Amino acid sequence: MGKLISTSLMRHLAFKSVAISLLLLTALHILRPDIHTASSMVSEYAIGKFGWIQTLVFFLFAVSAGAVLIAIRSEVETLWGKIGLFFLVLAAGGFFLGGIFNVEHPLHQFVFFFGAPGMAIAAALISLNIARTPAWVQIRRLVIGEGQMPWISFMINMRMYFHAFSHSCELNPRIPVGWANRLFWLSSGLWLMVMAWHSAKVNLQKSSKNP
Repeated sequence: MGKLISTSLMRHLAFKSVAISLLLLTALHILRPDIHTASSMVSEYAIGKFGWIQTLVFFLFAVSAGAVLIAIRSEVETLWGKIGLFFLVLAAGGFFLGGIFNVEHPLHQFVFFFGAPGMAIAAALISLNIARTPAWVQIRRLVIGEGQMPWISFMINMRMYFHAFSHSCELNPRIPVGWANRLFWLSSGLWLMVMAWHSAKVNLQKSSKNP
């Protein structure tokens, strides 16, 4: 019973953390109209008087990823799924360090290039594994579909990012790298919410069968 309560708390923590972080990220778009959405990365919100909000967004994503890891690890059975859990650890670490080292810090880019791919790979591998289990089969298509969005948006983001810098050392504002970056954040957040929401439902069903 204690284990069920513990994992249940992790699921609720995961869902609420990422939901709040997405709301805060939305608020930043209103508070910082000077930052052009199409041509800027989300991490740029960490600069200025509202920078603490973006830092909190990073930390909340880290909490959510870590909580999802704890909540669903017992439901992941295959080798590929466990590899996905390892990458989720990298993602959680990447989000956390992204909050410590903002975009002005020289380590920020390094953190991004292991944290963001970690999120993309984790979502894809874990989703393909967990969607085959009986408890998740009823939302199998949603899980698989949502699990592919982080890596698809990440690849689009990287393609645009490198293309934007291909002709000079400055970002080409005509390439909408910012939209791709925001799609990555949104799809990653929605994936974490789906994992937390349905695993909480599964946990409730298990606890009702084992009073």
